[in-house]
Amino acid sequence: MKRWTYVMLIILAYASMHGQVTLGKKDLKCAGDKNGKVSVLSIKNATYPILNYAWSNGASGPDKKSIENLTAGTYTVTVTDANQCTGTGQAVVEQPESNLGLDITSSADEFFLCGVSSIIVVAQPTGGTPPYNTNGSSGAYAQRVSLATFGGGPKYLDFQTTDGNGCTKKQRQFFAFSAVACPGDPNDINGPIGIEPMRWIAAKDRMEYTIRFENDPAIATAPAQVVKVTVPVDPKVNPFSIQLSDFGWGPFTFHVPSNSTFYQTRLDLRDSLNLYVDVTAGYNINTHEFFWMFESLDPVTLQLPADPLVGFLPVNDSITGSGEGFIQFSVTPKTNAITGDSIMAQADIVFDINESIFTNIWKNKLDAVAPVSALAALVDSSENDSILLHWSASDDPGGVGVRDYELFVSVDNGPFELADNEIEDTSYTYVAIPGFNYSFIVLATDRVGNRETMKSAAEGEIYIIPVRSINLLHPSGHNLCVMDSLTITWSKITTDSILLEMSLDSGVTYFTLSPSLAIDSFTIFLDDSLLSDNVFFRLSDLDDDSLVILSQPIVIHPLPIVDAGPSVGICHGDIIFLAATGANDFQWAADSTLNLLNVYNPRVTTIESREYYVTGMDVFGCQQFDSVQITVNPVYVDSLTHLMCNEDSVFVGGGYQTAPGFYTDSLASSTGCDSTVVTEVILTGPCAFPADQVYVDKDATGLNNGTSWANAFVDLQDALDAVEYYVDVTNIWVAEGDYFPSVPISRDASFTLRDSVKIYGGFVGTETLLEDRTGNETIVRLSGDLGVPNDSLDNAYHVIQIDPSCVDCVINSLTIKFGQGDGVNEQTYGAGLYVEGIVTLDGVTVERNTTLLEGAAIFNSGAGTLLTLRDCLFRLNTSSLARDILNTNGAEIRFEGMNTVED
Repeated sequence: MKRWTYVMLIILAYASMHGQVTLGKKDLKCAGDKNGKVSVLSIKNATYPILNYAWSNGASGPDKKSIENLTAGTYTVTVTDANQCTGTGQAVVEQPESNLGLDITSSADEFFLCGVSSIIVVAQPTGGTPPYNTNGSSGAYAQRVSLATFGGGPKYLDFQTTDGNGCTKKQRQFFAFSAVACPGDPNDINGPIGIEPMRWIAAKDRMEYTIRFENDPAIATAPAQVVKVTVPVDPKVNPFSIQLSDFGWGPFTFHVPSNSTFYQTRLDLRDSLNLYVDVTAGYNINTHEFFWMFESLDPVTLQLPADPLVGFLPVNDSITGSGEGFIQFSVTPKTNAITGDSIMAQADIVFDINESIFTNIWKNKLDAVAPVSALAALVDSSENDSILLHWSASDDPGGVGVRDYELFVSVDNGPFELADNEIEDTSYTYVAIPGFNYSFIVLATDRVGNRETMKSAAEGEIYIIPVRSINLLHPSGHNLCVMDSLTITWSKITTDSILLEMSLDSGVTYFTLSPSLAIDSFTIFLDDSLLSDNVFFRLSDLDDDSLVILSQPIVIHPLPIVDAGPSVGICHGDIIFLAATGANDFQWAADSTLNLLNVYNPRVTTIESREYYVTGMDVFGCQQFDSVQITVNPVYVDSLTHLMCNEDSVFVGGGYQTAPGFYTDSLASSTGCDSTVVTEVILTGPCAFPADQVYVDKDATGLNNGTSWANAFVDLQDALDAVEYYVDVTNIWVAEGDYFPSVPISRDASFTLRDSVKIYGGFVGTETLLEDRTGNETIVRLSGDLGVPNDSLDNAYHVIQIDPSCVDCVINSLTIKFGQGDGVNEQTYGAGLYVEGIVTLDGVTVERNTTLLEGAAIFNSGAGTLLTLRDCLFRLNTSSLARDILNTNGAEIRFEGMNTVED
């Protein structure tokens, strides 16, 4: 219960002043609350107006007569009157010794909540202030709990207890249970909980009910096809107030449109039950019953299913609750209900054609009338601005009693506004402002929520007589800053002209800011000359020398020296952190390139130069500004193209590159920013061969790159590859020795001539000119003897092939021998030379080549083929026909000089 306690403490501040301060307090009704209140009720022997109320929690001001929203503790106020005399009062806001709690226990450690099996759950209130009311029961509350208690919903119960102070503790208790096979019957009805064992409710409230039904496995052997539920209408219930709500069964829940008094639908459950279910609900005016009808329909015949084992409500599974259903609805009592009337509800549930199952009876008592309150009479006027109100109230006979009160106030006949609510006491101290007329109305509310109707006129009026006074409103704080504009404001009562003065030396001397002010404010610019830590403002009534008001001590602080940091340059794409100094808190001007605005060191991500502005504030709230310039230096990106021949290299990308592609180099600019150069390397083709001809000498030991006799290739095939690759060289000089084809590695290997390649033999390996050769064709020998020496079975099918691409090929001064054309198809022709292009044989000996069929020495074939023989020798070539040359398929052959054939 809310109580005001009066505490008086007298302190003699000066020898000439006896200040007696009386405080009133509002203790906490519940431990841990923050709704305590302490007010100054009276001050004796003080000279008005009061200059300041300084509270121990930091609140202060000339109008701060009370402090609210307090926790438990001791609070002190120091009151300073117009003569700078002080008095002190102290009050202790108390709270109950312990918090209100609930101890939930049960009659079993393991819960078996299926069917009718049950346990007893007890909610025992602890702490707080007795007496207790728990879930409508005095003291503790006990409830028997079974699976039927919860239906298909979560398994929990809600408990609420209220102690003697009106403190409330709510607790939800969840239940875990082990499923066991046992029969059960949750067919029941539940309505409004209400208060106390009689379940009192307000007659004006809507009453919500839930009916549950089950196809009981202890009785049923088949699903229910039809379920009918009826509830007789209690005589005290308005039957036309019914509002149908949700219904369902098993996994299904269906919603009825709001405010429905009648409902009819066909549920399409073919996808899950292969049924339609017709649902009809409402009020039967003939039988004076609320009713619900659920009927299963065969989706083909639209009649009840012929199969008795088919129905919408299966035999209940106690684990899943598949055979349990529910209905929800609400009604209101009739308007002529009186306090003490009872309303009862009981459901009649019928499955198919079985006997009725009656639920429990749910009963509520009605409280139909709101309480009546009356405010005690007030004096017409008073100089005390703390108005102490008293009232009385009573509930109607048999009602549940008054719960709390609301206080409404009107100022100078204005509209009534709520001043406070949930007031549990029958007294209240209202702090007013002098010079106004106050009117009050009190309204009472009972424990079930019946609220007294708003009264048409004030119950009490009082005028607070103004006393000649000046009240300094601003500045009320203690810290100001130079370079600010300060507006000094005050209120005054029956005072016409004000003298405003200022002191910079703790009130020793004053200088005038304005000699005569009829208005209630004055603005002054605080320049550097007003810096001081001992500032007072003084307001005096020009018509009454005794009326003087002093401000609290004030400090005018210098501005902080804010430095946004040095201007710097960064490179494009870089991140930098700013670093402001000189203040406690910083706020940067909004900028999308800053990640944070309220820190001293935000991160900058900008791609263009810009200036950033920061405001720094010190602990006194004084602010100063600064800015910093961030210059973004460009980072250049250039691109180059480098052309080079295939065997060349270039130093880019940090090394010598030989492959085509893009290579990146980073260079530093004059601003220290990296510049990027991207070079594209393009290969233009083979480089020029470093000699006029390609050299071949099987005994060379140099670099073997074909550029000289010393560095000659040792394999003729390498020379052929070189002249095919390099576009500026076609001649091959071959030194004495035997050379064997090697591509591919098999009897298919041959020396293949393409384009305009020219092979010159007859070299010893020291010559510098063709004319220096011996001209002896026998010292350079191109041999098909690939495998075992002198074993023809593994010799090449063709020693030389002239590709159709040859247009001016030449073979000069060498011997071609040991081709073995004993394969299939073209492998049986041209064991020495297989010619399909244009070639000249000059001073060439073709010998000891063999084919199975014909053309052992040369096979010359094709319309575009031209073979020129000049001073050539053919000997010891063998075949079945045309042992030396077979010319066919339109090929052309020319003879020049002396060509010889020897057997």
